[in-house]
Amino acid sequence: MFQSKDYIYEIYRCGSFSAAARNLYITQPAISIAVKKEEQELGQPIFERSSSHLLLTDAGRAYIDAVEKLHRIEDDLKIYCNDLSNLKTGALRIGASSFFLSSIVLPVVAEYSRRYPGISLDVQEAPSLELQKRLANEALDILVDPVDQQGDTFNSVILFEDHFLLAVPDAPNFFASMGIKKRPSSCGIHRR
Repeated sequence: MFQSKDYIYEIYRCGSFSAAARNLYITQPAISIAVKKEEQELGQPIFERSSSHLLLTDAGRAYIDAVEKLHRIEDDLKIYCNDLSNLKTGALRIGASSFFLSSIVLPVVAEYSRRYPGISLDVQEAPSLELQKRLANEALDILVDPVDQQGDTFNSVILFEDHFLLAVPDAPNFFASMGIKKRPSSCGIHRR
């Protein structure tokens, strides 16, 4: 039907079978066969063949209206796909735990929204295990998480490495009071 649709629309646009055949680089008998086949499938004639001018029947007018709607839908789809390719439209679902959401994701999301206003962002906050389940179930597109997601399940990229420091009181027996017999060698001493 789609090839016939183009033939019939060209006949309508040109006002004759012969002009449409020339524009489409096919023979007039080939275009006539395509129209006859389409009319048989519809059970209605598309063109009024008794007059000197090519006219549409009621079914033909409905057919052309439908073809024009299809053209608009095809055009809209091409525009939408182009916009997706150029980050002009679409949706992105991002998940992060509370700490990463406030410190990393939200500042990036604000800039991303400014640069790509047509992209709808859905930012979700939840515990790490819940977010991993959502990612596995394709309810998220991206997960920002402190746990390295290596393996076959996800593709992961290390964004950065960070060091966390623990500050403790400068008391001689602090580690002993915590049940630690020896001060860890990685603990430095900072005094005022």
